[in-house]
Amino acid sequence: MKKHSIREKLESVNGKSVIILFIFFIIAGGVYFYFPNLRDGLRNHESKEWTAKIPGEILSVAPLTRMAQSKWKGNEVIIDSYRVIYRYTWKDTTYQQTDVIPVTDTNGPFIQRLTTRKPTDVFIVSFDETDPEKSMLSTQPPF
Repeated sequence: MKKHSIREKLESVNGKSVIILFIFFIIAGGVYFYFPNLRDGLRNHESKEWTAKIPGEILSVAPLTRMAQSKWKGNEVIIDSYRVIYRYTWKDTTYQQTDVIPVTDTNGPFIQRLTTRKPTDVFIVSFDETDPEKSMLSTQPPF
């Protein structure tokens, strides 16, 4: 068998297929970050297998913003998700985690409660009992 040099292998790659693959990844990434409902669906799908729920304490809530520019509207600051740092205790071990909650119609009441919370408010944390570091805040009522 004849050994092919790297140059021959690279020349055999079709440039059109590389460009199509690159465009696909750009579109897929844009869809994932532009549509928060998709992110929220993926987030909730992961936690459905976790049956353990425990009260947690919210440490901080911060909006995640992005800038948008348009010819007609000018510059806009858009809040499309919130970074929430929380902690919970399971079997005498305290865990501190960060959750990113996208702004969607279904998460609206939960985000309202997060941003207007009182020190006595309790939030439910869903987590995996086999790996308690895998957790997220429950956005479904009761919060």
